[in-house]
Amino acid sequence: FKGLEPSQFLTRDNELKTILINLEGPNYVVTYAPLDYAEQVLKTLGVRSLMKGVYSIDDLHHHKREPYEEILNSEHIDPSEIVVFGDNFTVDLLPAIPLGIQVVMVGQEDCAKEVRKFDVIHEALRTVCQVAAP
Repeated sequence: FKGLEPSQFLTRDNELKTILINLEGPNYVVTYAPLDYAEQVLKTLGVRSLMKGVYSIDDLHHHKREPYEEILNSEHIDPSEIVVFGDNFTVDLLPAIPLGIQVVMVGQEDCAKEVRKFDVIHEALRTVCQVAAP
């Protein structure tokens, strides 16, 4: 990720921001990207202030199940009230399923038939979270 500037290929996303504002509960990002890069991406999109936390899978976390468990414990909520959106079934979604967390696949990758699948995050957020389009 060194030398890669999110502002070179991303712009502010007002639609995404509106959708996230209308979601109930806190928003988190869990990513394999370095933390500083993830922060830059969120700032470029204009949604960093809407995230309660950003977890980077680094030396502290070896896979995504750990931050999912931390979020469950810190928020004191039922796993069925959480939805994880991911673009990699094995990495993003599979660790959430045993915890009882709902999962949604975004993108072109094939995944388990029982998992909801959407091509773009905006469509997935609006549909799954029943948020009206801006």
